[in-house]
Amino acid sequence: MTANTDFFAALSYEYADVSIDAGFAEDDFDDNGYGVSAGVRSMVTRAVELRGVIHYVNVEEDDTAFELGADYFITPKFAVGASYTLADDVDVFGISARYNF
Repeated sequence: MTANTDFFAALSYEYADVSIDAGFAEDDFDDNGYGVSAGVRSMVTRAVELRGVIHYVNVEEDDTAFELGADYFITPKFAVGASYTLADDVDVFGISARYNF
């Protein structure tokens, strides 16, 4: 898009293997499906990159999630980051390390 801003997209194969034992009920299932993600990331300073992503996953049921994240570049090739993902059934806070080569 610009020198500091990129649009990105990804397709993925998804596999879920779930076992639940709640004491009074048990269930097992496995299934596969696909995922599609699209987002925008931008270097807002020389060391900070922000991103927003929409994720769609279809494994037995479909789910849409929204992610906001930031990476801080300690060096031009190495960054640490944090993200927050809001989905239909679960919210996820993540931390990451990233190496660009």
